[in-house]
Amino acid sequence: MTESSEPLDSWISGLLAYVFFPQSPSLAVRIISGIFVALGVAFIFPVVALIGFDICLWIWRLYSLNRHAFRRRQQQQQQQQEERRQRQQQQQQQQQQQPQQQRRQQKQQKQTQSDPPAEIVSTTSSS
Repeated sequence: MTESSEPLDSWISGLLAYVFFPQSPSLAVRIISGIFVALGVAFIFPVVALIGFDICLWIWRLYSLNRHAFRRRQQQQQQQQEERRQRQQQQQQQQQQQPQQQRRQQKQQKQTQSDPPAEIVSTTSSS
């Protein structure tokens, strides 16, 4: 067991030694800067994701408000159209009733003109 674990130990220790103690200083700087970049990205990514999510929520809110206002406007327009239709129907009914009333008035006027007043009849009969 010691013989098989010996190459593994040397491989792991060699890798760790290479990572923590690289042979060239520029490689050490790259490794350290890579660690800091990874940490920076790890903390920046959630912030950027939350900002994007917040923007999406604002867009959704504006969309839903506009949709609600649009529906309300449509309902108001439909109500106005119904009111206009009702007014038009009432006006048509009034226009249809007006000639009938005018005819009745004309008939009444003709009847009053053709029938002499009672005073005139009584005065003519007494003379």
